[in-house]
Amino acid sequence: MEEEKLRKLQVFGFDGLQNLVTLFKILEREKISVDEVTDYVKYTVEANRKKIEQFEKKAKEMQIVWKKNSRRCPTCMKPLAARAINIPKGKQNLKGYTCYWFCQGENCNFEEYTHEDFKEIYTKIMKGR
Repeated sequence: MEEEKLRKLQVFGFDGLQNLVTLFKILEREKISVDEVTDYVKYTVEANRKKIEQFEKKAKEMQIVWKKNSRRCPTCMKPLAARAINIPKGKQNLKGYTCYWFCQGENCNFEEYTHEDFKEIYTKIMKGR
C-alpha cells in the first residue's frame, strides 16, 4: 500500500479501522448499502435536532410561566428562582432548610432560605396558583 494512503488511514487509529472493517462486513452480509447508512445518519441527526428544538421550546415556555407566576424579589422586583435543598438537617444544614430562594438580577444579592416544600411550590407556580 502506498505510504500516502497509510498516512491518511492512521488518522482514524487502529481501533477505528477495525470497527470500519467489521461494519463493512456486516453491511455486506445484511445487504445494506453505504447510501442507506448515510440516509440513516442524516435522519438521526435531523430527528435529534428536532428533539433538541422541541426541548428548548418547552424550556422557554416553562421559563415564561415561572417568571410570570414566581414570587418577586423584594429588592429589585424581578422574579425569584428557587432550588430544593436536599441536605438533611445536620452539620451542613443546621436549621433544616428545604428551599432556597434567590434573585437572578445582575446587581441583586437577595436570597432566602425557607422550610417550604420545593415540589409544592414548583407545582403551584407552574400551574399559576
